[in-house]
Amino acid sequence: MQIFWATLIIISTGTSVMGQMETPITIRVKAHDAKWIGTSMGGVDIIIRDQTTGEILAKGRTAGSTGNTNLLVLGDKSRYGSISTKGSAGFHVNLPLKNPVFSEIEATLRTAYSGHPITMTKSLWLIPGKDMTGDEIVLDIPGLAMRIGHPQPHQSVSLSTDGDARIDLFLIMLCGCPIEPGGTWDCDPMDIEAMIYQNDKWLKTVDFEFVETNHFTADLTDLPPGSYTAYVSVYDPRSLNTGVEKVQVTINN
Repeated sequence: MQIFWATLIIISTGTSVMGQMETPITIRVKAHDAKWIGTSMGGVDIIIRDQTTGEILAKGRTAGSTGNTNLLVLGDKSRYGSISTKGSAGFHVNLPLKNPVFSEIEATLRTAYSGHPITMTKSLWLIPGKDMTGDEIVLDIPGLAMRIGHPQPHQSVSLSTDGDARIDLFLIMLCGCPIEPGGTWDCDPMDIEAMIYQNDKWLKTVDFEFVETNHFTADLTDLPPGSYTAYVSVYDPRSLNTGVEKVQVTINN
């Protein structure tokens, strides 16, 4: 997978145009405690701005693969060692710069697995002609990709129907990497819970049980009939990574 090339706000047609110098830039976005976010998750929207003027210099989206697990997660990292491989997800652009620019790089992840876009920014100087490719501009995005499979919005659940009074959760890392017991992203140390509220009052917390890779369920049969708000939360004490989804649950007899 080739790295995505941006369409520039300012078009460059040569190495030097009217005193401008092409400045190659690669921006990568990494899921916290995981891998690159690229094509498999729809990419991350990137905007490069001149922080002084607010002018947008370039925009586009990361594309490519999630990269090498050993380099990114499992192995020891050397000070200047590369953690990307050929085809690793990134956003690449040649900016025609006339003078140094104090830039703001904005990365926004919008995923179908979560209702909340996640935005991170980074500020740095860009100097005409100075290469900023490789792994030097990396934004780390915290969070987890989560989706409630059951109940669906406006769907009530029944205590009299076996197995119906439950919450089903689909859960993956933001890069799309799997979560399972004993895996590279081991769910056993994670707190995966449904915090149950009624009329804004906390009632209890229900633990999720592992069903299969990326799938978890919480049993609600101990709750009496009524309407509840459930905050489905994930907390990893090792990386301090967190994620939350909210669902309304109506339980009938």
